[in-house]
Amino acid sequence: MFKLALTLLFTFSLHASSLKVLTFNIGALLPHSSRIERGIEIFCESVKKFDYDLVFIQEAWITSYRKKIIQDCQRGFHLDLDSKTGILRNQAQGRIKSFKGHFVSWLFRYIIPDYGVDSGMLILSKYKLDNPKRLFFSVSGSEDYLLDGELLVSKGAIGANLLHPRLGKIFVANTHLTSNYVDHQYDKNRLQQLKELSTWFRKQGGQKPAVLGGDFNISPPGKRYLNNETLWSALRKSYFKNKNFLNLDFKNLTTYPGEGVGKDEGFVDHLIGLNGAFPIKGKVIELDGVSDHYALGARVIIETKSLKGLKESEELAKN
Repeated sequence: MFKLALTLLFTFSLHASSLKVLTFNIGALLPHSSRIERGIEIFCESVKKFDYDLVFIQEAWITSYRKKIIQDCQRGFHLDLDSKTGILRNQAQGRIKSFKGHFVSWLFRYIIPDYGVDSGMLILSKYKLDNPKRLFFSVSGSEDYLLDGELLVSKGAIGANLLHPRLGKIFVANTHLTSNYVDHQYDKNRLQQLKELSTWFRKQGGQKPAVLGGDFNISPPGKRYLNNETLWSALRKSYFKNKNFLNLDFKNLTTYPGEGVGKDEGFVDHLIGLNGAFPIKGKVIELDGVSDHYALGARVIIETKSLKGLKESEELAKN
């Protein structure tokens, strides 16, 4: 009876000391698309149905879609730090040198500025977000491959302190790293981005519990052109505590089915916790017809003194 009561108390404390978190690359690029608008509606219906506390969104590129996501998902609070179009920022940093690049930059400045196309990232939250931060990666795509889109945007990370009424301050952050392509790769750039992200995330988190989600474009070895042993090892070394950090078998899962021959690109979207934040019970959520990605959801435990005590009591009860 004691063990049953302790288990029930532990389960209640687990839910009271955790956040339901979702990360999703929504793929909202083409403007004025009824398919994308319907996809946003489907996505937000799922967010509301399962009542997520925290949602990380990537590739919400178009300004009107960003507004629709914020409105339809109804989380109460949001973080949107997009402003200057990405290619204009890259031009200012000297990454744009060719006539073609300057012409595209001119188009974004004078012809289609309202489309947005900056970081593409949003954070939705049931709780207030305070003291926003943003990271701009020092490396991006190549002007030789302007049409892959990497130089048209500003990838990096956005974050803020989530002010939880019971759990206190939790630093939460959303990221999107450069991808690879069939005819060219950005492995070195992505490795540099990963290092910059790790340094920034740890600094902003400080001693607080910290949760990071997003599209890392890094998958376990054994898939196609997004897998890379060096990158996967760097990701694991920087963040993951052990192989089963999310209680998932990474090799048998995919959040990016991919395109073309072979398709499956692997498990490229991740949720990570530091300083007493532990993502558990993760699962891949297939939102058919919404994006070329699947969503990744998990419950993130925020360890507190009371929860530590209950864990110790549970271990004693087992013995």
